[in-house]
Amino acid sequence: MSAVLHRLRFFVRQALGSMRQSPLVQLVAVSTIALAVAVLAACLMVLENVDRLAETWGAEVRLVVFLAPEASDADAERLRAQVVSLPEVERVTLRSREQALADFRAALGADAALVEGVGPDLLPASVEVGLRPGRRDEATLAALADRLRALPETAVVEDIAWGQDILERLRAFRDGLQLAGVVIAVLVALAVVFIVTNTVRLALFARRDEIEVMHLVGASRLFVRAPFYLEGALQGLLGAALAHAGLYAAWRLAVPTDDASVHFELGRLPLHFLRADAIAALALGTMAVSVIASHVAVGRSLRIPTPRG
Repeated sequence: MSAVLHRLRFFVRQALGSMRQSPLVQLVAVSTIALAVAVLAACLMVLENVDRLAETWGAEVRLVVFLAPEASDADAERLRAQVVSLPEVERVTLRSREQALADFRAALGADAALVEGVGPDLLPASVEVGLRPGRRDEATLAALADRLRALPETAVVEDIAWGQDILERLRAFRDGLQLAGVVIAVLVALAVVFIVTNTVRLALFARRDEIEVMHLVGASRLFVRAPFYLEGALQGLLGAALAHAGLYAAWRLAVPTDDASVHFELGRLPLHFLRADAIAALALGTMAVSVIASHVAVGRSLRIPTPRG
């Protein structure tokens, strides 16, 4: 155990010493890695908040059946009785024309005077259908809308809406963001490989005499290469840490309070920074790519035969 710790300390000293020998190169490498990782982290943060928006809306999703002007209260009650018996339906609420107008005025707030004198006949009565938890997905909503259109009671129905246009836009935006995230992740990985590979090659060149001596005294391949692997891992870790620190500072400038939110058509969305597990995954991923890049650089630039005996 003591021998392992001694070797580990040696590897750490070698890696840190190599990084101290070329501070400008290391600064450029770590800064470039940080910039690349920050772009990817920002994309993931936007994607997280978009997913949270979809979840928030999904928890309150409802299907609205707008009744035709000639529909009577008895028609609305028959429709309500038929819809409430469906297995995926949790609740059904009748909303009269008067209630619709009152809600519209409340939504206008200080501008409610704009509809002063307007009668309730302007807005249609409706039946709001809330779904059970676990059934509030887009496929269930579309299927339920088709079933409602096929019911005999829906002869007095003018339209059925469940936010399909908004959902389609949200899904298209999320799919585009996911594709952009994949492309950015690939570009970040390539950038990290390029940066770490070249900095490790410079370190190999600077320590070529020391490496030759180690080879002559019978040092193993792993013993010679380990400090370079560790150097690559440190570059990746420092770059990821700098990226998240800079991104968090920019986040706090834009969102100074923890209860900040953005209002969309779908409702209020609280804004959140990246989750801790996402931050850890990005850091570990950057370190892993950096170690792989170090291995590639050492393998191409360093040829050490296996010691005999």
